[in-house]
Amino acid sequence: QDEGIDVGYRRRLNFLGAGVVAADDPANSRTLLTIDGRHPVQDAGIAVGTRRSLNFLGAGVAATDDAANDRVNVTVSGSTPRTGVDAKQSVVQAIPAAALTKLLHDTELLDELGEYNPATSELTLQQAGWYLAWLWTYPYTAAAAGLMYVDVKVGTQEIAIWERTDFPAAGGSVVGLSFFYGNAGDVVITRMYTASARNTFNNSAYNRFILRRLT
Repeated sequence: QDEGIDVGYRRRLNFLGAGVVAADDPANSRTLLTIDGRHPVQDAGIAVGTRRSLNFLGAGVAATDDAANDRVNVTVSGSTPRTGVDAKQSVVQAIPAAALTKLLHDTELLDELGEYNPATSELTLQQAGWYLAWLWTYPYTAAAAGLMYVDVKVGTQEIAIWERTDFPAAGGSVVGLSFFYGNAGDVVITRMYTASARNTFNNSAYNRFILRRLT
């Protein structure tokens, strides 16, 4: 019988399968049957060992018994993808005097979660957390020296990145970064204020916006 179910009537038994060994024991007028319940274990195709039990370890690994299906389910959860955006400005943008103006970064270089829209230069956060924003722009065009600042607007927050009260008449490079906490659904834009009308230099080396979620 196999588990109480008749298989048939024969003079001989033939034991098959890996891990099953039958040996004659004439001294005791018996046959010795050895069943090795161990299983070979591999890691990416490389043998680790042969054991009866597996032990699943590490953060993000969960093993649960599934008695209804006669199996053990192992779930491995990967790390949560994080915001990663890099965009550049490929056009000359005219920034009017004394008006807080959204900066245009119309070309995507990286957008890991598909949050950035280069057509509107807006990013909609999918995840709450702490972020690092980095901005580099180059306003030029001869104008009177005066106040210049850039910020990042996150939802209703207005977070300063760079400010100078005596920005030179000939223009120059503006580089700054800021940390902020954002909520899922917040729209992120960068903006510039200049006391005198100026243009931004349309060179990707001078006009970049990078955002990364840290936690």
